[in-house]
Amino acid sequence: MESETKNRTAEIMWKQGIIVGLWLLLPTVFGIMIWAAETPAPNPATVQNDPSETSRQLNKALIDTVCEKILAGEYSAAETMLDTAIIPPSSSCESLKAIVTHLRTIDEQLQKEVTDARSKAEADLKPFRDNPPANDKDRDKAFSILLRLRNLLGDHQQAEFLRDPFVKKLMQDAQNSADALRSQGRWADAYSHGLFWLRILDKDNLQYEKQADDLIARASLALALKDGPCDTAADRFQGVQKDMLLKAITTLDFRYVELVDYDGMVRAVLDEAERIPDVLEKSADPVSISFRKEGLPGFREGIGQFRAMLDERPRPYPKEIFLHIVEDTLALNTETIRLSEPILVALLSETAMSALDPYTTLVWPADVNQFQKAITQEFDGIGVRLSKQGKFLKIGGIIPDTPAARAGVEAGELIVAVDGQSTEAMSSNCAVEKIAGPRGTTVTLTIQKPGATESRNVILTRARIVVPSISTDRRRDGESPGAPKHLIDPENRLGYIRLSNFVENTTADLERTLTQLEAQELRGLILDLRGNPGGLLQAAIEVVDLFIEEGPILQSKPRFLFPSFWTARREGTHPPYPLVVIIDGASASASEIVAGALQDPKHQRATLVGTRSFGKGTVQEITNATGAGSQFKYTTAQYHLPSGQPVVSRYMAERRHTQDWGIVPDIEVKASRPNRRMSETNQQGESSDLDNSEDNEEFQAAAVPSKEEDPQLAVGLLILQTKLVQSGQLIQLARAEDPKARDNK
Repeated sequence: MESETKNRTAEIMWKQGIIVGLWLLLPTVFGIMIWAAETPAPNPATVQNDPSETSRQLNKALIDTVCEKILAGEYSAAETMLDTAIIPPSSSCESLKAIVTHLRTIDEQLQKEVTDARSKAEADLKPFRDNPPANDKDRDKAFSILLRLRNLLGDHQQAEFLRDPFVKKLMQDAQNSADALRSQGRWADAYSHGLFWLRILDKDNLQYEKQADDLIARASLALALKDGPCDTAADRFQGVQKDMLLKAITTLDFRYVELVDYDGMVRAVLDEAERIPDVLEKSADPVSISFRKEGLPGFREGIGQFRAMLDERPRPYPKEIFLHIVEDTLALNTETIRLSEPILVALLSETAMSALDPYTTLVWPADVNQFQKAITQEFDGIGVRLSKQGKFLKIGGIIPDTPAARAGVEAGELIVAVDGQSTEAMSSNCAVEKIAGPRGTTVTLTIQKPGATESRNVILTRARIVVPSISTDRRRDGESPGAPKHLIDPENRLGYIRLSNFVENTTADLERTLTQLEAQELRGLILDLRGNPGGLLQAAIEVVDLFIEEGPILQSKPRFLFPSFWTARREGTHPPYPLVVIIDGASASASEIVAGALQDPKHQRATLVGTRSFGKGTVQEITNATGAGSQFKYTTAQYHLPSGQPVVSRYMAERRHTQDWGIVPDIEVKASRPNRRMSETNQQGESSDLDNSEDNEEFQAAAVPSKEEDPQLAVGLLILQTKLVQSGQLIQLARAEDPKARDNK
């Protein structure tokens, strides 16, 4: 009894001592008491015999809590805890102090960039405020500055920004200019000089959105009906048959992700039918196809009658109404303007599918080869990335060990001619067709340095090109080719891998690289998915499976059929070293599956750094059921992450006028302004049983800036180092540079 009393007294005294000690040691009592209370109390007997055990456990509790704050992006709270804790110093605490200093420095630099960029935008805008632009060209310049400025403002500031008298006047001038250009049949100009800016500056204005969509549709229609340097309008629709649309509708009835919106499809078809006579008659650039001009009034009148009859019927319109409208429009065409039926079938089909979602589309026979190349990321060519810059084509990047790389062609150079034909009037799609070709054949490129007057001819022999999934080498500048690859932090054995797409060989390439890194005693990994538009669903599942031992990876939920489940297998799982995944607004589809599954509360395998992902949220399948050499890509399911939550579709979120879509990172870090890519806001991703980029490029490049230039990468590395400290490992860490000292260099 006496012994029990003594033990109870000792336990009470020990607990009181710990509480008093914490009060004296840590001014931030409330926060620290939380983590102290959550940490199991050491055995009193052990404490009496080994006082250092108390210090060790307090130090561990401090490290755990500070790491949690850092991994939640709460750098100030972490810094306060480290600065106010009077505990015998440890190397881990010193490392965390250095990490927090680095993170605060990056934050300060990003904030300074925003402030400087805002000041510069205001200065650039002042000449236009003093002398308002009087033409489209100058107005475009002013709008580009306004867009820069608006993107630097918070949500509450943007409403005030739109009320600025100068902004209101500029927007009204743009509307007037767009109306005038539209009346002249200059649909593309009306959009690019007017509604493009209005829509992007005032994102919540539904009237701007409606006008912009109509102008895009008219410009696309005019372009489809004109011959190009690579093909004719008739060639594009070679082999199109009405039966392809009917078979696609049958597929949608049974396999589409939700009830088919035939009501929306009817309205889309009528809208397109109403645009056709306007484009045929009023387009500033005459179309290249034949039609009966005298039949235009009759076609217009007939479509008007269809719409009037439908106004008397109850809505939503069923499938039968949609099929009747298509048949009646084709019959009306035969009686009036007599467009080629394959062309009209294609135009009506494409606009009908666009009413469902951006990813459901019929692939006509003439487009199947290009479509398959985009899916497989394999083709015969020379290994360059192409984009249009001004009048000419710009080389955006070079795939290593390809004909272009071996010939010394450089990124940034301009291609001014292909086999002697000027690229001035070529689209990048057209140029790809001319540059690509059967392996073993040659193509002559006329190449010019930007700003130079002289050019050179380069003769290249085409070869089989496979776009690599793993596309970066993180050796430091000046290191020998024999230095370890893919190590971004050799001292701490931290690796870096960037996946640029998900194709058939992605998993094998990634596993081979991981094995090489692990042979070099890998302690942590950054997986960079920025700019990755997606790819094969199976490849994404396999990549997740490399890092997760067991449990769910993904659930695909179709409308009618049973859900599909994918689970991890223990076999082949790589060691559980710390993992950071970097994402951005161009990380789409398969990228979102990988990032979301690794972040998911069910696994908590990775910490995500960067910005909100694209928001694909759906799975597509491809079928040949439409026949005669065509293919049909359609949305078949939504996908759900391991804990059951869906990846919200950006398309659906924007229709609901919300900003909640995609995968949200654990730690938000915006890209540095000088290195920020437009792909974050403009690129659309594809994912599916297939999933491909919508770029007009020969391949998807993957140039990555150094961590000194890339705050997302720098923060990712610091978070990875934090996770090492959290796991009890020691790290080597350089001190953060004083931003004031850097600015004075």
